[in-house]
Amino acid sequence: MSRFSLKAIFALLLMASYGCASPIVGGECSEGFSACSRLCVDLMSDPSHCGACGVMCGASQVCSMGECVTDDGGGVDGGGSDGGDDSGVDGGGSDGGDDGGVDGGGSDGGDDGGVDGGGSDGGGSDGGSGVCPCGPGEICCGLVCVDPDSDPLHCGTCDNACGPMEFCALGVCRDSCLAPLRRCGALCLDVRTDPDNCGSCGRGCESGICIGGMCSGAFPGHLVVIGHDYRRSRTGQNYVAGNSVILLSNSDPLDPIEVVVYEGDATTESMRGVDAAIDQVAMARGREWERIPASTSEFTGYLDTADVALVYHQAGATDASLSALSSLWASALRPYLERGGVVVVFEGAASHGGTHQVLAGAGLMPTSPLMSVEGLNLDVVRRFDVVALSVPDPYRGEVSTVAFTGASLADAVVSHIGSGSPAPVVLHSVF
Repeated sequence: MSRFSLKAIFALLLMASYGCASPIVGGECSEGFSACSRLCVDLMSDPSHCGACGVMCGASQVCSMGECVTDDGGGVDGGGSDGGDDSGVDGGGSDGGDDGGVDGGGSDGGDDGGVDGGGSDGGGSDGGSGVCPCGPGEICCGLVCVDPDSDPLHCGTCDNACGPMEFCALGVCRDSCLAPLRRCGALCLDVRTDPDNCGSCGRGCESGICIGGMCSGAFPGHLVVIGHDYRRSRTGQNYVAGNSVILLSNSDPLDPIEVVVYEGDATTESMRGVDAAIDQVAMARGREWERIPASTSEFTGYLDTADVALVYHQAGATDASLSALSSLWASALRPYLERGGVVVVFEGAASHGGTHQVLAGAGLMPTSPLMSVEGLNLDVVRRFDVVALSVPDPYRGEVSTVAFTGASLADAVVSHIGSGSPAPVVLHSVF
């Protein structure tokens, strides 16, 4: 049977074009291929684009050297056969060549049809990286575009897989990520510039631009300090806590809001009251939230992915333990807020100087003397603030409600006016 029977030629064409069956998106065709209708094709052999884009060969024809020629079932005769064995083609008539190699400019004599053992020699698959449209910095491995700088299965080059305890960093398999790269799953990434992991793993930039670990055009961060511990509350007061979590979160409206909570030395009564307030507002706003408890050491680790970080009133803590928390969390809280995170801290009457001391180490709020305003009328002084949405004005401070006598009035949302200077009860800062 002729080396260039229709079946053999079809197989050759399939092998040569297989790696570029995808549309061209942000890339170029490999050498020897041309772009036709957003596909990479070989104009010398493609029967749908023979010699030029859109030139189709007939049903009984094949494309050879950019021209449509008739296939007679025994090979392409180019104008006449002299009865040589298996109809080789010499450009004008068969010369009786051995088993059908094409000596007129076609295949160069690779065994059985001109394929040289690893792919077409006219610009098709090179047997190593394939041919597919890849973006800048990517390479084609098989039929997939990969980043050789970070892909643990193709580290530095195709099929160079890193070991089970290794990571791919800048194209080299290593047992740890080298600064400034950071481990995100199985990858070592630069969270200073990666738009899909900007500032922390998994935090994507809607703008597609990450500069210094911050998204260009990023959402603002929010800090809310609430002088209610929610051991007892009413519907109106519940909106303060619920709005701070449900309305300030920058999460996708279709996804549950991930809230990492620090229980520590909080009372069960207080935690249940806060959670019930959030449930009330979540139901009213048609949202869902997920409560994620974290220990002292785990809390900042969850900030990589959490939408909201919540600290219940630490009624059983001491000034020393709160100061220790402040030091431990200081380096993580401000960057989290600057990336668009939300931090909510609850306060109440206690024997220590206040739960809000956990913010002092990060310079987020100076320690402020507390004043009990339990049972007193509280005024909404920043009506337009989202934290105050649906909050009645005025409303009554329930059990264990306190005011921050030394806090900035500029951040006050709710205050106790009384006969003296206003004392903020709910504070909201934007980062």
